[in-house]
Amino acid sequence: MDYACFGDAVSFDTTFQTNKFEMPFAPLLGTNHHKQTIIFGCALLFNETIESFVWLFETFLTAMSGKHPSTIFTDQDAAMAGAIAYVFPNWHIYVNAAKHLGHVIHKYPEKFLS
Repeated sequence: MDYACFGDAVSFDTTFQTNKFEMPFAPLLGTNHHKQTIIFGCALLFNETIESFVWLFETFLTAMSGKHPSTIFTDQDAAMAGAIAYVFPNWHIYVNAAKHLGHVIHKYPEKFLS
């Protein structure tokens, strides 16, 4: 239900070797109308290849009744970008949004940091 309401923009990144299985942890996150982080889904991946990311995104899309988000924010590599382009050809990929939009965030902190 959260994804149906707040799934237009999704944040996705992986953390590597920070769990006891030494597998990439891949959460798909969003923000609700209270500016709270919400978890749409997550997975432990075998590796960070295009094939693994394609599996994750296709499985996620199936679980979310085929609803594609409009935007994904990520800070990741070419394998992830390739998988996103394959599974979600209409997604807009913002890599390092804070780096490239830091001046906007700094100018209007009440909009982004409250």
